[in-house]
Amino acid sequence: MILEGPVGLYLKGLIDNLLDEIENDVNGKRALDLGCGYGYYTVDLLQRGYEVDAVDISKHSIQMTRKKN
Repeated sequence: MILEGPVGLYLKGLIDNLLDEIENDVNGKRALDLGCGYGYYTVDLLQRGYEVDAVDISKHSIQMTRKKN
C-alpha cells in the first residue's frame, strides 16, 4: 500500500494538507479518485462532502472501497 512507510506517510500528509486548503465550499463538487485502491481518499472525500467517482483496475480494491461506505 502506498501510504505505508515514511514516504507514504509524507505523501499522505501532503494530500491531507491540500484537501484541507481547498475545502471551502464543496457543495455540488465532484472528485475522481483514479487508482483508488482500498478507498482511503474516496472515503475522506465523501466525508468532506464531495461526490466521488472511484476507479481502480482491481475488482478486489473496488469491493473493499464499497465496503468502507
